[in-house]
Amino acid sequence: MDFSAIFKDITPLHNQYKKLVAERAILQAIEIMWDIGGVLEYYIDLNEISPHAFFREIYGKGEGTKNVAQRSYITREFQSRCLRIRKIFHDRMDISKSFPHIKSLSAFIESMPFFDNPKYILKGEDRTKLIDLLNSDMTPTELLLEVDKMQKDFIGIKNPRNQHLDELNPEKIIFTNFYNHIYRLIKDHEYENALLLINKEYYLALSKNLSALSQDGLKTYDFDIPNDVDEISLEIGLVVRSFLYESTPIRLRRFRKIVPPTRMVNLAEMLYSFNSKSSFEKQKANS
Repeated sequence: MDFSAIFKDITPLHNQYKKLVAERAILQAIEIMWDIGGVLEYYIDLNEISPHAFFREIYGKGEGTKNVAQRSYITREFQSRCLRIRKIFHDRMDISKSFPHIKSLSAFIESMPFFDNPKYILKGEDRTKLIDLLNSDMTPTELLLEVDKMQKDFIGIKNPRNQHLDELNPEKIIFTNFYNHIYRLIKDHEYENALLLINKEYYLALSKNLSALSQDGLKTYDFDIPNDVDEISLEIGLVVRSFLYESTPIRLRRFRKIVPPTRMVNLAEMLYSFNSKSSFEKQKANS
């Protein structure tokens, strides 16, 4: 397999995708994912390899029939999403026709089973309602909540005993995605390069509040969400602020049942490590 040719084709597109996500140009980011899916599809067919095996070869890291060292920062999950998007939309123009006003990449990703899973694919009026929802002016968190409700209705995710906990699944998804994002940011970058990709003051504000929210009775701190943060950093900020402004800690206590306080503290420590190179290097060594 000619990895140099593959990376030559994919890397510029992947860099463009990251830039668009940071700029919150969600439609254009999805279009780039469609382009990447086309490149992946070409090389999968060329090498007569299964998509799963190909994704593993491109990213590396993991145990299988043979161990593969990390080759890139293009994760298997991201590659899979790109290929799925390529198959959902037969023509690139179909993306802008369907989602001219889309504002949340996370909500779109969570909705993908409704577009490509034979068991759950929506048609007719139900599909139109979903498309209208994703094009609406709702906040990313509100959109995730609505998509979560649709998953319960159409996929049949029901657990009456945990109903209130299930209502916090969108917040859990946002937390988990951001946690993994920060873990990879620390693990894959040197301190100076990592600082170029973040808003340091914003991350330190998140760190203080996540520590405080891990248990009752600790002081929290109001903060603003900067205009220049990427979508994943925006979403976690909205989640944290929603807990700060609650009149009672009921939702927060429920949240701690699905996201352990220790994990909240771990994320706070990772965010605080951006405060200094020594803290960052210590965190990096432990990752």
